[in-house]
Amino acid sequence: MKKIIRITTISGSMRSLLKDQLRFINQYYEVIGISSGDSLEKVEKQEGIRTIAVNMTRKITPLKDIKALFKLYKIFK
Repeated sequence: MKKIIRITTISGSMRSLLKDQLRFINQYYEVIGISSGDSLEKVEKQEGIRTIAVNMTRKITPLKDIKALFKLYKIFK
């Protein structure tokens, strides 16, 4: 099955802005949600998808950004 990976910096965006969209897409693709935040468990239950926590910020933080990029690379690979 093909995968779609949806990334947001704030898990609340998945929970509210993308509400029910990820569940719908999950019928046709394996959907993986990647975000920072502590409400990823709620997203898993609400949308029925697998989630992975990656610490990301919305500010420009070079060291944290490099760490997040490396983690994302490992996940994509």
